Amino acid sequence: MIANSGHDENGKYRGGKAGDQTGKEFEIRTWYKRPWNCVLRYPDPRVGIELADLARSAALNDRIGYDQNQRWTFLSVLRLANWIPGKIQMDCEADCSSGVITLTMAAGYRLQIDALKTINNTAVNTYTMRAGYRKAGFEVLTDSKYLTSDKYLLPGDILLNDNAHTAMNLDKGSAVTEAEKKKIFNSIPRWVGEVTASTLNVRSWAGTRYANIKTWPFLSKGNWIDVCDQIHGEDGYIWYYIRIYGKYYGFVRSDYIKPV
Repeated sequence: MIANSGHDENGKYRGGKAGDQTGKEFEIRTWYKRPWNCVLRYPDPRVGIELADLARSAALNDRIGYDQNQRWTFLSVLRLANWIPGKIQMDCEADCSSGVITLTMAAGYRLQIDALKTINNTAVNTYTMRAGYRKAGFEVLTDSKYLTSDKYLLPGDILLNDNAHTAMNLDKGSAVTEAEKKKIFNSIPRWVGEVTASTLNVRSWAGTRYANIKTWPFLSKGNWIDVCDQIHGEDGYIWYYIRIYGKYYGFVRSDYIKPV
């Protein structure tokens, strides 16, 4: 699947109402052949995972729509939302390139990578993205296997047609090698955390609307847990997928856990 921003609610590029009126202005959809001229990939898979996570969160938030005339309002609002697309509550707009560039800046701020924080200085549209992203440390992949199917793509790969369009890949392709899979897996954060809340709810999925797991051992301040993974929840918060006592698994809000 890819995160794709291609037109407004009227099927046009300019003049629409702010926000995603149809759910299709900034959406998650299957990969398609544009055609693409190249794929932009950051060497550190942590960045790819973060980019895919941010893009998925943005595509699921209908406050974010498409309009070339208001293309940088997404950046302005995302900055106010502490770089978490799911927390945006103001209608705003992007187009294909400003959306991808804004998400790249968000990954830079979240992972503290200076070259990504300021990528909008050198990459401002599809015509300048290839050079700007290369300068920021991205690899430029032009082999036909990356351009003609999704089989060899990794999370966070940026699909680019320099003259027309760009989109963000969200998933691992079916033909990705075992070495690449291992590299992705080893980049996922896994560490020990300590509960800071007096009591802590553990959910069945990432969000407060999901059920509290009643069969869990009681979690309270000072308990240690294994943090196995993390995800941007639909409520805009980062949630940790955790394990305790080696066998119980669930989701907790990250702001109630500190690293040990």
